[in-house]
Amino acid sequence: LTQPVDQIWKSFDNGSVRWGINKAKKSGVTIKECNDLDHYLKLFELIIHTRKKQGMPLYPVSLFKEIHRQLGSKGWYRLYLAYHGETAIGGIIVFEYNKQAIYSYSATLNQREFLRLQPTNLLLWEAIQKARERGASLFDFSTSPVSNEGLRKFKSRWGTVTRKLAYTYI
Repeated sequence: LTQPVDQIWKSFDNGSVRWGINKAKKSGVTIKECNDLDHYLKLFELIIHTRKKQGMPLYPVSLFKEIHRQLGSKGWYRLYLAYHGETAIGGIIVFEYNKQAIYSYSATLNQREFLRLQPTNLLLWEAIQKARERGASLFDFSTSPVSNEGLRKFKSRWGTVTRKLAYTYI
């Protein structure tokens, strides 16, 4: 994030990332940075939709309440919600600490009419810009399972650098 914003923009894939950001803007998607518990619970509702579609187990609602309670007062996280009209159609959580921003949780309504509006692209672009404004020098797209080729491809289109992580299981 140490480059000028226009250089960061140019590092994104034009056919999907920049197109998606522009599509979201033209379609009337707006982004709100939120910090109250009610907005966290809105994100949790979106996560329920996303995780069910993926066939994945749900996170407990207490996780999001604790993130809000423990990290909110320190300013170590940011919650962004994407709206189309009055409807929250997507959201992300980004942790910010020590000049790093880490993209951590993301969810969208799984209805085709909202997915085609590209809310995740606009959410990420907003989060990247805000993190840069607050002095972050790195935006980390977080881990992706090797088996999830679609997610890894999505992240690669943002001009990211992939690094293997070593894991130890006990």
